[in-house]
Amino acid sequence: VPTFTELYYLDPNNVGNADLRAERGWSTDAGLEFARSGWSAAVTPFLRWDRDVIDFTRPTASVPWHADNVRDVTTRGVEVRAARHWRDGLASLSYTGLDLSAPSLNVLSKYVLEYAKHALVGSVATPLGIAGLRASVTADYRRRLDGQRYTLVGAQLSHDWGRATLSIGGTNLLNETYTEVAGVAMPGRWLTVGMAIR
Repeated sequence: VPTFTELYYLDPNNVGNADLRAERGWSTDAGLEFARSGWSAAVTPFLRWDRDVIDFTRPTASVPWHADNVRDVTTRGVEVRAARHWRDGLASLSYTGLDLSAPSLNVLSKYVLEYAKHALVGSVATPLGIAGLRASVTADYRRRLDGQRYTLVGAQLSHDWGRATLSIGGTNLLNETYTEVAGVAMPGRWLTVGMAIR
């Protein structure tokens, strides 16, 4: 279903479209999974067909982006994951590969064909053995269709107090500069502090 922004937003560089139709799609996937002695692995190929995909497009960079149902998109991909579990910890490595095909348009596209063609994510979560602290670290490498390559590193430290868990975490710790939508810079390094009560 189109978002409020896609339907009605208006500023000097973006124009919504109240006549947008909902996107429609079909997807299928199949997978194999293996688990033994704390090890697990899985592979899942998938296929998705979408029609009436919404995008912001424009004929030249000198006019505003305009929302429209512009494409039919076919997505093919595979997810591969391996993990090692132990009593209180987990280490995992996963890969996702995507390939999108869509009819070419003689206009500039804002985001439909802006995607990470390859993504490799590794993570480790384990107790530290110090005052009940638990730590996790994640590294997320992306290679996007537009040529961007970057690695986002995050970490979190947490401690349980009865029914409450206090945590402090950092995202994009290497302060990478990157975009996921053309012209929109993603945040640099940032920290969060949180508490969960069960």
